Amino acid sequence: MNASTLVIVAVIVVLAFFAGRRMFAVYFGNKGCCGGGSTKPYAKKFANVTVEDTDESHYPYALELMIGGMTCCNCTRAVENAINSLPDVWATVDLESRKATVRSKQPLDQDAVESLVDAAGYYIIRLPKEAAEN
Repeated sequence: MNASTLVIVAVIVVLAFFAGRRMFAVYFGNKGCCGGGSTKPYAKKFANVTVEDTDESHYPYALELMIGGMTCCNCTRAVENAINSLPDVWATVDLESRKATVRSKQPLDQDAVESLVDAAGYYIIRLPKEAAEN
């Protein structure tokens, strides 16, 4: 092999290494398809939260929010983890509808929930009143 062939092979091997490493990280949930979460530089990564009590009847208070900025299931997980960091709260997020359903055993502080969504690097979509009523 001549020198130019070796250089080309070396470049291909290096590119394959980095692509494989990225695929491995995405597959095992260490990175998202969009970089593992929000692209905002101030976004906080919240610890994974597993809600033990998922019986809806135990949560008399509920709130639905439209969340913007999500592009993949890792984004929904980031929003869920942020909201679920509150005590006695169980949040589920649907990527397709961009809707977060927040259930709570205590009265909800909507401002606190919205602040956590913002801290995670996402935003609340506010609908005009007329559209929300229809």
